[in-house]
Amino acid sequence: NDGTNGEAYVTSIGGSAFEYDYDLVSIELPYTIETIDYYAFGDCGSICSLTLPNSLKKIGDWAFFASSQLASVIIPKNLEEIGYQAFNFNSMSSIVVNEDNPYFDSRNNCNALIETATNTLLTGCKNTVIPNTVTAIGDGAFSNCRFTSIQLPDNLKSIGNSASESCVYLAS
Repeated sequence: NDGTNGEAYVTSIGGSAFEYDYDLVSIELPYTIETIDYYAFGDCGSICSLTLPNSLKKIGDWAFFASSQLASVIIPKNLEEIGYQAFNFNSMSSIVVNEDNPYFDSRNNCNALIETATNTLLTGCKNTVIPNTVTAIGDGAFSNCRFTSIQLPDNLKSIGNSASESCVYLAS
């Protein structure tokens, strides 16, 4: 309830709410959504692109995990928290972070989701070019990648667990 005229609005999408919904092709999230919980859209096979509302503050663990047709995602300016492998095991070719987001970025349109404070690449995609300013690659960052090679930056200090899990095409 917004406290003014008694209207109710949705602020959260619960865990596993649309899990295994293979017929879900597009999502139009209301401007009031603040939280997308654990595995909310996990294994949704037909979602192609995703624009998240600026009201969104938190995405839970595996929220869009294995949504196999997910090709692009736009991260909003107010998103503060992204759970473990929230976008992994997808076929993404584009990741864009709103330039006003203080927590995450996609430096120079590198097609990756980077945690700004730690310079950690959290999620990459088949078109990712890892910037030299990235010093760590997070757990599962390239899970199920669709590329054949990747250039690691000179400043890289750590690579997380399962960073390239199921990357069957990765040769170099």
